Amino acid sequence: MEQIKSKIGFRLQCGMVLFLSVLAAIVLSACGLRSAGDTADLENYEKAVDLYNEGLYAEAKQYFLLDNNYSNTSDFLAKIAEVEKNYSAAVSFVDAREYQEAYRIFTAMPKYENSQEYISYIDGLAANFTEGERLYSEGKYFEARALFVAACSYSASDSYLANIDAMAEMYNFGVELMNSGKYLDAIKAFEGIGTVFEDSDELIALCRERLLTKPCTLSEFIGAFNAQYPDGSVKISSGNTDRNFTLVDSRGVIIIGNADDNGFIYSLGITFPAELISSLDDEGFREAVARFIFALNPNFCTFDELISKLDDYIYGDDIYGCMSFSMYDAGGNIIIESERVR
Repeated sequence: MEQIKSKIGFRLQCGMVLFLSVLAAIVLSACGLRSAGDTADLENYEKAVDLYNEGLYAEAKQYFLLDNNYSNTSDFLAKIAEVEKNYSAAVSFVDAREYQEAYRIFTAMPKYENSQEYISYIDGLAANFTEGERLYSEGKYFEARALFVAACSYSASDSYLANIDAMAEMYNFGVELMNSGKYLDAIKAFEGIGTVFEDSDELIALCRERLLTKPCTLSEFIGAFNAQYPDGSVKISSGNTDRNFTLVDSRGVIIIGNADDNGFIYSLGITFPAELISSLDDEGFREAVARFIFALNPNFCTFDELISKLDDYIYGDDIYGCMSFSMYDAGGNIIIESERVR
C-alpha cells in the first residue's frame, strides 16, 4: 500500500511540474508578443510625431492611425482634424476671393495638401495688383486694367477697375461728341474724366482748334446772341427757322440767311434799319455789329479782341472763324453780309 501511494504521489508531482512548465511557456510567449506590438506602435507614433512637427499633417495622420492609439495619439488626431477644418475654410475663402484670410491660414500650414500652391497663387495676385497700382499712378490705365483683371478681385482691384471703366466710358462719350462736331460738349466730357486719359489732352486741344473754324447752326447762333444780353433787353424773338430763315430781333434788326443740309449757316445778311442807326453813336453801332459776328463763333476770340479787330473783319480780308464779312449802306440801312468760306 505504501508503495502504491509513493507511486501516485510521484505521478502527481510530475504532473504539477509539467503544468507549471507549460504555464510559464505560455506566459513567456504572451509577453514576447506584447513586447513586439508595443515596439511597432511606438515606432509608428514617433514617426507620426516627427511628421507632425514638420508640418506634414496628412502623412502624420496615416502613422497615428497605425499606432493603436499609442500615448496621446488622440490629441494629435484632434489637432490634425482642426488643421483639415482650417484648410477647408481657407479654400472657401479663396473661392469667395477673400484672399488675405485664406493667405493667413495657408501660411500657417504651408506643407499641408496643396497649401503652397495656393500661397503661390495668392502671391501672384498680389504682384499683379501691386504692378497695376504702379501703372495706374503713371496714367497707364489700360495696361493697369489688364493687371487688375488678372488680380481677380485681390484687395482694391475691383475699385480700380470700376474707376478705369468709368473713365473709359466718359472718354468714349467725348470721342462721340467730337466726331459729331459738338466740340464744347466733347471738351467738357474729356475734362470731366478728371485726369489725362489716353490722349484726352490732345483731343481737347484738337477740339479747341476745331472750335476756331467750326460752322454755326441757327439754334447755336440764336442762343449765343441772346446770351450776350442776359437782362433780355435785346433778343432774337421772332421769325422762321427753316433752312432759308428770316429772323427779327427786338430792335427791328432783320436777319436773313441759309443753312446747309446739316443745319450749319453758310450765308447771312443782317440789316440794321436807319431808325436804329440814328439812335446809336459810333461806339454803340460797332458793338451792335460785333454782337452778331461774335454769336457766329464765341470761341474764336474774346469779345474785346473782336471789337479791336472789327474793321479788319468787315472792311478787310480777315476771316472770323469760318465766315467772311462785308458791310455797305443801302438807302440809309446798313447791311452786313457774311458767307462761309471754310
